[in-house]
Amino acid sequence: MRYDDRDAIPQAADFLVTEENVHTAVVYGIVHDEDEELEVVIGSLRTNKITLDPDEFIKEAFGQDAYGRYFGGGRSMAGGFEIPMGFLSGFNENAEYTRMKWEVFDAQIKQKLYRLVNPENEMISTD
Repeated sequence: MRYDDRDAIPQAADFLVTEENVHTAVVYGIVHDEDEELEVVIGSLRTNKITLDPDEFIKEAFGQDAYGRYFGGGRSMAGGFEIPMGFLSGFNENAEYTRMKWEVFDAQIKQKLYRLVNPENEMISTD
C-alpha cells in the first residue's frame, strides 16, 4: 500500500468494531514510500472493550527498538503501531518474493498478538 493511502488502515479498524459481535479489531499492512525503497508495517487497533488498554497491549505485544522506543502505543479505545521492515525493505518485481515477505511479517505479528490473547498456547497456525 502506498504511504499516502495508509489512513485506510485505521478506517478499516474503525469499521470492523462497528460489526456485530466484534469488540476489538487489529488491521495492518505493509506500507511503502513513493520510491518503494522504504517499507514499514503500519497497524491500528480499535476496541470497545473497556478492560483492554490499547497502549499497554501494543507496547507489550511489539516491544521496543534498539533505542528503547516503543513500536506503538495508544489511548482509550484506539492504538497504532509502526514496525520498520529493515533489511527486507524495498520493492521486488517478483510476486512470489512479495508474497513470502508478507507471509513472514503476517505470521510474526499474529504470533505476537496471539501470545497476549492466549498466553497458555504460544503456537498459532497462520493458515
